[in-house]
Order: sequence, then structure tokens, then C-alpha cells
Amino acid sequence: MKFQSLESETLAAVLLLGMLAGCAGGSKSSSCTNCVPPVKPEFHVRDGIEPDCAFQCGHNRRNPDPTLGREPWNFSRTKRRGRTSSGPQARFLFVSDFTGSLVRVFNIDTSNGSLTEVTGSPFPVDASGPRGLVTDVGGKFLFVADFNSNEISVFNIGSNGALTRVTGSPFFVGGSSPAFLLLHPSGNFLYTSNLNSPTGAISAFSINATTGALTQISGSPFPTVGSSPGPSSMASDPAGKFLYVSLGGTANANNQVAAFTVNSSTGALTPIAGSPVTVGRDPQGLAVTPDGKFLFIANFLDNTISAFSIDAASGVLTPITGSPFTANNAPSRVVIDPSGKFLDVTNNVGGDISVFTINASTNASTGLLSPIGGSPFGTLTQPKDLVIVKIP
Repeated sequence: MKFQSLESETLAAVLLLGMLAGCAGGSKSSSCTNCVPPVKPEFHVRDGIEPDCAFQCGHNRRNPDPTLGREPWNFSRTKRRGRTSSGPQARFLFVSDFTGSLVRVFNIDTSNGSLTEVTGSPFPVDASGPRGLVTDVGGKFLFVADFNSNEISVFNIGSNGALTRVTGSPFFVGGSSPAFLLLHPSGNFLYTSNLNSPTGAISAFSINATTGALTQISGSPFPTVGSSPGPSSMASDPAGKFLYVSLGGTANANNQVAAFTVNSSTGALTPIAGSPVTVGRDPQGLAVTPDGKFLFIANFLDNTISAFSIDAASGVLTPITGSPFTANNAPSRVVIDPSGKFLDVTNNVGGDISVFTINASTNASTGLLSPIGGSPFGTLTQPKDLVIVKIP
């Protein structure tokens, strides 16, 4: 894994990580002639996946990165005040090692973006197949979805980045094959998509703000009506009123997105009228705009992006005129920049990133997507996941 200064590189507005692969080969080159409008990020992480799904961060099977170990599956990051005389902030990068059942923790040097593995890393999960990661809003706890054990491990994050298991961890999920995690915007609730659940279930928990312990919410796991395999990526609107989950899979193709309202007091999920809605083939990543008005979904097998408007009161999804929009080969994840102006898409087989404007000036309220000049960008090896971040 390599960090790269972005002060003069606008394309590197994304942190790019290779996550769960479609296991499809192929690559495509493109050049950046009219690069992405500047958004002032500072560092770039790039990763890719080889065709046979060997997850070696930033390297291939023949030249793995020994620093990260086997099959780094997902990552999360947090920031904590460091205990040094000068008082700088220490920020940490967490990487789940699926095969090794470990979590690796790195300190991020904010002066140059370099990574240094913290003392004691890697930390054992004491469960099998750690996959999705997320931290709480205060950076006190790390939550890890244990795919093979049907559990969630929870750790205290020390001031130096060291992980210690909270009392009671790991916590039983109640569904099958927890894959992705979503922290509710309030920080009070945690959700996991159960990829192989027969009812396409979402498990939901309340979080003890003092101890980090998880308590299953009454009614959890909540069915999506999708079949197995199904639930994968999840997204919430900024206010936390609604939760959306992509229902993919190829063996029992769902090709839908399920929508729920979220009870602000209990965290319980209630299906929204008309849910699930039909999207493209094998929907994967999805994202909601910062204003909560639009939802975008990457359809891996038909090379499109589905777009919906979100009813502010009910959360009901309505297809946007022109949807689905054409992306490049095998779009897998989407991310929206904080301004809500641009949508970035990883094209897993295309080996590049498509960039769209959202709500062009002549279509300010429609959610219409328009590719920017020079898109798609980059020459990558099966990019999968991406996130935008700015390190001050």
C-alpha cells in the first residue's frame, strides 16, 4: 500500500482499496486529459485485486506486500488525540485480514501519508473471516464483521492504536455471513448485512456508548425479502431516517435495493412502501448524496448506475429520468464528494474510475448524471472500493 501526495493531482480525490472481487479478469487503460475538478484532498491510497481474487494490498500474488499479510479485506480509519509533548493528532488505518483472522493497525503520518504498523499489530480477532470494519463516531471502538463465524467483534482503540477486546466480544449476529457494517449517523446503532441469510436479513444492534457492547435490537434480524446470497452494501441518508441495502448475487439474482425507515429511538427497521425496488444486474455499492435527495447504485453485471430520488418524508425511491446511466466495465462501488457535486465509480474489470457530475446547472433538481471530460480515469488492476477523505 502506498500513499502519494495529491497537492498537484486532482484525479487522486479518492482513497482506493481493493475489496471483495467479482473475480473477473481484464484491464483497460485510459489517460487523464481533463482531470477531476480540484477538491483539495491530500493523500491517496490505491489498491487492486488480481483476477483469481488473491487480495494482496497494492501488489500481486507473485510479489505480495508482507506488511499487510494475506487477503486484506476491508479498512476503516479513525483519529484520536496523540499523547505526545507537541500534541499532534494520531490517525489510524485498520485493515481486516480475512484469511489470517487478524486486524492490522497502522499509524498515518499526516506530514507525508506514510504508514507505520503500531506496536502489537496484527491483533487476533478470535473469530473467523473478519471482513467489514467501522469505528464509532468518537473513535473509541472498532467493530469487525466476522463473516465465517456469524459474529461481530468489538475492540477498544487505545491512544496508540492498540486493540483490546471489549467485554462480551464477539457478539452473535443472528444472521448468516455478516459482510458489511453501517454505523447509524447518530452513533447509537450498528447494522450488518447478512450476505447468505435465507431471508436476506439485516442484523441491528444498539451500542453501549461507554463499553462498546452490542445488544440485538428487538425484531433483528430484519428480512429484506431478497434471497440468498443477497444483502451487501448499505447506505443511510445523512439524517439517519432511512437505510438502503443492495441485494445482489448471481446464483439467485435479486437485482434489487431494499429500503427501510429507521426508528430513531430503538434503531428498528420497517420496510418502506414499494420496497424492494428493481435495479440493474448484481447491484453492489450504493451512496446517498449529502443533502439526502438522491441514491445511486453500481450495477456490476450490466455496467450501469441506477439513480433514484428519495422522498424526504417517506424514503420512497423514484427512478430518475434517464436512469440507469452507463458506466464502464463492472462498476462496483460509488462515492459522492462532500459537496454533492461529483459521483466517482470504480470499474472493477474496466480498471479505471468513472466520474460524473450530479445535478448539472441546467438540471439542478433532477439528480441527472453527466460524465465529466476525460472520464474514465486511471489504469488500475481491478479496483473495487473507494472513499474520499481529507487529512488536515
